[in-house]
Formats: sequence, structure tokens, C-alpha cells
Amino acid sequence: MGVNTKEKILSAAEKLFMENDHEDVSVRRICAAAGVSNGSFYHHIGSKENLIKMIYYSSDEMGIKIFLQKSKNKNIFEKIELIADIYTDFALKYGPKFCKYIIYLKLSDHFIDSETYLLGSQMKLLIKDAYSNNYFNNKYTENFILSVFLTTIRGFAYEWSTQNGEGELKKYTLSAIKILINQFKNI
Repeated sequence: MGVNTKEKILSAAEKLFMENDHEDVSVRRICAAAGVSNGSFYHHIGSKENLIKMIYYSSDEMGIKIFLQKSKNKNIFEKIELIADIYTDFALKYGPKFCKYIIYLKLSDHFIDSETYLLGSQMKLLIKDAYSNNYFNNKYTENFILSVFLTTIRGFAYEWSTQNGEGELKKYTLSAIKILINQFKNI
């Protein structure tokens, strides 16, 4: 029963976060939507911040599954673009205010552990593979390339979120990633 209750809470919260600003989604409102008591929420989830972490990590797990399905028969550069595409889909799914809050939590080091961030880890592996196979110019380090890609993806998401979702997040992000790939590529 515990897992079922937890799933009900996560599902209700995810839907509420997609439809409302995260500040407007209270624990009480989540419990009402899930049909559970506040006590059940705190027993299974612990806090609203833990809930947001769970949603984030669940989305990251889904993102890596999507990546593994869609990355077959793609070259390394297309796989890098795919990660950017999945990341922007996450931002678009949850909306600008939730996205901005997640980025704030990442930047303030509240909860995103880079070792458990699956899409980031996958990006790191791709960069390492591309670098070791001389696909990228060695005048740039692996860490620099990784940092530039991740900063670009997050930067566009943050800018989009501060503009309340105005602009073409996916188009701009993927265009920037393609430009960066061409910049870093070994010619």
C-alpha cells in the first residue's frame, strides 16, 4: 500500500506542477488531489522539497530511457543533440516557473548530485567518447566541452523560464548545440 500511496502523491503533484506555479501548489492541495492525508504525505514523501527531488529524478530516469530508445543508429553528435532535446522537453512539460525553480535548486547545490544526474552523466560519457576518438579538437578539454554544452542547455532553459516561457526554447537550444558541435569538432 505504501508504494501505491507514494505513486498517487507523485502523480497528483506532477499534474498540479504542470498546471500551476510551484509556489501555488501546497502540500494540502497535493494531498487533496491524491486523496491522501497530510500525514500520509509526510510519511511517504517527507517534504515538498523531497517531492520536487523525486519528480526531478523520475523525469531524469524517464529521460535516460527515452535517450536509450531514440539514440540507436545515431552518431555521437546526434546523441548530444538528443540529450538537449530531452532536456528542453522536460522544461516545456513542467513550464517556466517550475523549470526556473529546478535550475535554482541545481545552481544553489540544494539537491542535484551530478553522479546521479543520468542525462548529465550520459552527456559526460558522450563527450569522453567523442574526445577519445578525436571527434573533438584537442585544443579544448573534455571538461570544458562538457561544461559549455550543459551550461548552454541550462542557460537557454533558465532564460526561457525567466521570460515566462516566451520564445522558442527547443529551436534556440538545439541551434546553439549544433553551433557548438561544429565549433568543437575536429575538421
